[in-house]
Amino acid sequence: MALSQLKIDPEEALMVGDWPERDVVGAKKLGIRTIFARYGDSFGTVDSGADWDINDVYEIVGIVKELNSV
Repeated sequence: MALSQLKIDPEEALMVGDWPERDVVGAKKLGIRTIFARYGDSFGTVDSGADWDINDVYEIVGIVKELNSV
């Protein structure tokens, strides 16, 4: 897995995706926190199941700052 090659634990990673069934579910199975990119959603997803839903890519900065302050 790419994370092991980078020596990163799944808990330290974030998956950003716009397809809940593929991106969110797959990452969660691996223990990776997830961000659903609503701006790329072409399916009209109501509940993504992600840890965060964002409407703009710049919102990721706030999420990372929040996580780094814990």
